[in-house]
Amino acid sequence: MKQVSLLCLVLISLFCSRVHAQCDNTLVEKAASQSGAGAVYLREFKVKFDGTERRKSIPVAKYPLLLSKGNTYRFNVCNSEEYPGRVILQLYQKDKLVGSTFDTSIGTDLQQFDFICDKAATYEVVMSFHQGKPGCAVGILSLLPDKEAMIEDEELDIL
Repeated sequence: MKQVSLLCLVLISLFCSRVHAQCDNTLVEKAASQSGAGAVYLREFKVKFDGTERRKSIPVAKYPLLLSKGNTYRFNVCNSEEYPGRVILQLYQKDKLVGSTFDTSIGTDLQQFDFICDKAATYEVVMSFHQGKPGCAVGILSLLPDKEAMIEDEELDIL
């Protein structure tokens, strides 16, 4: 009898983990594929808020990040369809907002933005869900290839 109960418990836990599987690696792969052709995947940022904790302020996830001068980076996000929340990824240098996937002036979700790093420094990625709704999402940091380097490589291939 104990074995049957244990087997049922294992099957239920496996079923539940498959139901929420999109919030893990599948979502990372989907977001990475949306980075664009030629973009080099560098890092992922996962965030999940199930809405059980209600606070006065919207919960945020913060990730420190070291970026190098002279590189162009692409940040893009992918939301899980299982939750109503839509993620907002913001990039800060100290207390200054330098990029965001949400345009507050027109209230549109951009899904991605490119950042040309003009100063090597530690930046901070801040992720939250619009209006604090429950959600699960992934943000991807990609390095965009230098266009001049790509032109030189193409010229070398031709010769």
